[in-house]
Amino acid sequence: MVSALLFVLFYGLLPLVVTAVACRAIARGYKEKKGGEG
Repeated sequence: MVSALLFVLFYGLLPLVVTAVACRAIARGYKEKKGGEG
């Protein structure tokens, strides 16, 4: 039961972590392309 809970928790958080990292990378690249403003 506990392992199943961890399994669901892990695969519930993993997409959030991946999305957050991707958003930060995209935002940083956008800033650099824009010239460092904003």
